[in-house]
Amino acid sequence: MYKKTISKRLRLPIALLVTIAIVIISYASYITYAANQRTISTLSEISHQNQTIFSLELGRDAKIIENAASYIEKLGYASFDDILTFLKHSQIANQQHLLGIVTPDGKLTDINGVEIDLSQFPNTKEAFNSEETKFFYDSYNDLTFLVCTTPIRIDGENKFVIFSTYLTSRYADSISTPTFENKGYSYVIDSDGKRIVGSSHNGSFGLTFDNLFDEMSQASSKNDSAIQQMQADLKEGKSDGIIMLNGIEKYIYYTPLNINDWYILTVVPSKYPPA
Repeated sequence: MYKKTISKRLRLPIALLVTIAIVIISYASYITYAANQRTISTLSEISHQNQTIFSLELGRDAKIIENAASYIEKLGYASFDDILTFLKHSQIANQQHLLGIVTPDGKLTDINGVEIDLSQFPNTKEAFNSEETKFFYDSYNDLTFLVCTTPIRIDGENKFVIFSTYLTSRYADSISTPTFENKGYSYVIDSDGKRIVGSSHNGSFGLTFDNLFDEMSQASSKNDSAIQQMQADLKEGKSDGIIMLNGIEKYIYYTPLNINDWYILTVVPSKYPPA
């Protein structure tokens, strides 16, 4: 009888302790979740700011080449030589890494006379078939750059395409992320994870990595589920955030750009949450 009384008396404190433990664990989980959500929210804001900056940069570069095409059409230049001469003497000749013209047979000629056969490149055909300015990613030797193309229309048809190129490192500086005690950085990739613009930040995968998903996989096998989620989101055009391991735990927030299938990513260590 005495033992039963003690047992009954112990039940209430034990139940109370269990309840308190559950509440503490639940609260701790909620605090962690809330902190993660605040971080993701902050990264979303930063990514959209970088998205705007990058879009403005591309828009400015596109406007330069579009204005050149407009002048060429207004001046009535219809021959290869006249257009190339115009480009050589234009003020934009010193603003690009390369500047030149592409003919319908796919031959590229820059203002220095360098010729390259691009007839088998899909981007060449796409540029000629488009009435709009296009951006493409390309590389040569150790250099990576964005190619901006716009058509020269004569009698309602695309007769030539003029192009300008810009080193991707030029864009890397403009989308740097000087927040989170300068621990943040950004990338631009396509929906397959291929690098468009890398980062010079010490904690990043660098300016010249090939594919983000490959880098994440090599960094840690624990990134597999995050990679799968991100791959699925990018194919569906979604914005979201994941946690990645690369030496330390990091948040990645990704959001689509309004160009091609490109995405801008913002990355920060998880130990630098927003205040």
